[in-house]
Amino acid sequence: MQELFTNTLKHAQATQIRFEITQLNDEITIIFEDNGVGFDVEAAAHKSMGLQNIRSRVSRLQGDLKIQSSPNGSTFIIEIPIGHAN
Repeated sequence: MQELFTNTLKHAQATQIRFEITQLNDEITIIFEDNGVGFDVEAAAHKSMGLQNIRSRVSRLQGDLKIQSSPNGSTFIIEIPIGHAN
């Protein structure tokens, strides 16, 4: 989560952030959204150390990361099975 906040503050020029954590049955879902300038998800996947670190950490927890971005902002959805969240 720290990496998401850091990237938003450094690069997104956002004025709002929404951060939500929910647990439903055996899964924790984290939603992080901002209203910043967005970025090219495919290009950033290969050159952004921050995004690579996020993907690596989610993967270690056997989770799933979805990223959507447009000129109106970015959304990150992380789903982690509870058995691996500890």
